[in-house]
Amino acid sequence: MQPSIGNLIVGSSDVFELEHRCYNGVCLSAAIGCLLALVFNTAIGIPLPATVITAIIGTVYLFLYLKSRSSETYSPVLWLYILSGVVLLALTWFLNGGINGSDILVSMVALVAMTVVLKTRRLVLVFTILIPTMSILFLLEYLHPELIVPYGSREQRFLDIYFTLIIATAVISTILTMILQSHATEKQHLDESKRQYQLIVENISNVVWTMDMNFHNTYVSPSVYKQRGYTPAEVKKQPLSEQISSGSAEKVLNLYHEKIALIEAGDPEGWEPVEIEIEQNCKDGTSIWTTNTVR
Repeated sequence: MQPSIGNLIVGSSDVFELEHRCYNGVCLSAAIGCLLALVFNTAIGIPLPATVITAIIGTVYLFLYLKSRSSETYSPVLWLYILSGVVLLALTWFLNGGINGSDILVSMVALVAMTVVLKTRRLVLVFTILIPTMSILFLLEYLHPELIVPYGSREQRFLDIYFTLIIATAVISTILTMILQSHATEKQHLDESKRQYQLIVENISNVVWTMDMNFHNTYVSPSVYKQRGYTPAEVKKQPLSEQISSGSAEKVLNLYHEKIALIEAGDPEGWEPVEIEIEQNCKDGTSIWTTNTVR
């Protein structure tokens, strides 16, 4: 299957979990947004310091994207992303009109993106940092309005706010949509693979089964009915002592304890499959010997 554009940009689900891929997308969105803002700010005459800061932070976002895209985890660079966003917000706030500028819109779009991307625990941390930062900026502007560099004209303010909103929303929406569509496509392929696997399992003559750590069947294939006369639902209700003979039950328990001991000791042999002969009870009162591959 050819990789989609979304996979090429943010990474495949085989390598990255969905949250990581969304983070890659948000970082790239922020970098592209800063680049477009750099061009646009220059065109409408936004103060040079604000434009330079935007360019620097955009470069940082691009670095974070490349770093995260090539790493198995993004947690270490997540903090740098948040810190960069706070620095950008704080510096451009005073250089770009304060509460009357476009920073509030950018912050809201970024917050919505983070809400989609991050798990609850990390999202709480973002709110914990962003809300106090915004509160301090509002308070400083209220107490010291002279710190704010105003727009050169009403037209400049309108253009800045309008195009900032359009650019930020368009870039983030496009990349997140690509990610979510890619995820939906991959989920569809996975569901189809599961259906095919289920079809195979339910039509083979061998019995396929799984058990939990308490020896309760969690799955039994329909072929068990031909083998022992029980339906899968009946087998799932049976304790181990009703499914197999007492001698086989002792053999199974001994194997279980041996495997657990190997796994706890870090021995990879504990995960290796083992063949075991088991005497299984049939519904008509007879029993049959079966060869089982277990792990």
